[in-house]
Amino acid sequence: MLKKQYLYILILNCIYLFIPNSNAAEFQNLTGKAFSYIFAPGIISIETQTAKYIPELVGSSGETVVCNGGIHTLNSPISTCMFSEISNQPLSTQSINPFVHLGYWITDKLNKKYGVTVRKSNQGATDQSAPNSVASGFTVEKHAFDFTKINLAQEADINALLKTYTEHTQKYPDTDIIVYGVSRGAATICTFMAKHQPKNVKGLVLEAPFDSFPHLLRHSHTTLHRIINKVAPKLISYDPNGDSPIKSIENISKDIPILIVASQIDDVIPVQCSESLMRKFVKTGHHKVHLLRLKNSTHSGYAFDDNADKLKYQSVVHAFYKHYGLPYDANLALQGDEEWKKICH
Repeated sequence: MLKKQYLYILILNCIYLFIPNSNAAEFQNLTGKAFSYIFAPGIISIETQTAKYIPELVGSSGETVVCNGGIHTLNSPISTCMFSEISNQPLSTQSINPFVHLGYWITDKLNKKYGVTVRKSNQGATDQSAPNSVASGFTVEKHAFDFTKINLAQEADINALLKTYTEHTQKYPDTDIIVYGVSRGAATICTFMAKHQPKNVKGLVLEAPFDSFPHLLRHSHTTLHRIINKVAPKLISYDPNGDSPIKSIENISKDIPILIVASQIDDVIPVQCSESLMRKFVKTGHHKVHLLRLKNSTHSGYAFDDNADKLKYQSVVHAFYKHYGLPYDANLALQGDEEWKKICH
């Protein structure tokens, strides 16, 4: 019976690889200007998280990453930031370092939970010179991380995003850019934009950003998260007096449209953090900033947990894109129009 169950799952996974994603959007661009995208992932995440927001992409390893589910709010061409805690070393199942195996286990579990699959590609296998190519032994399917290098939107994270931005603009020099971030990635976008003020960024989408670590700590919902939040700063690369999103807002351009997405039941980065950022944006004269509140989505499941939230999230992002002259899907923008009007002040 157990063997039949595994066979059934295997067959389903094989089918999913070849059927189109029903969430695929048809982006239309009425500006006459080419657009590209940069994605800033959450802690210990790489391109397998990007896949939650685009049905299919080719990762830095040359592998094709597919997500059967999620939403379609990003488009190609796209670059994903690899933050400093991520190890791009070859997959090593023989390592004696327990954190290496912990990283493999966590990423494997998350991929399975959210229906992310990775297919090998000749593109990566033949590119011997690429530092993250399959030929070098690196795979986006499983990766290790160094917990002590987690930086929480401060100098190391800002520099990592600057590196991605620089490489991206060299690769796609004549494009306007939409920068999209999740959790730590969303927070880093704030500090990065304030510090470097890139001129060709035309829109920001910030999912579950924190405003400051002390404020995050005060609003942690569970005892476990309170313990983690108190212990973590002592173990990671974090400066209590360093950069934070809330301190960066005054230096972010007021011309850039910004959509913040938060969930009422997010117990990792509570909705109060997004509300705090929103108040500061308004106070400092930012009139193109909007806050979308979801009701029933956990921190890692904004694009998965609740169908109503999922549809609201995806459609409002496209309504936001349409409103500010960015590439959008017309049908999705129309679906999100009513909710968009509620937050478009």
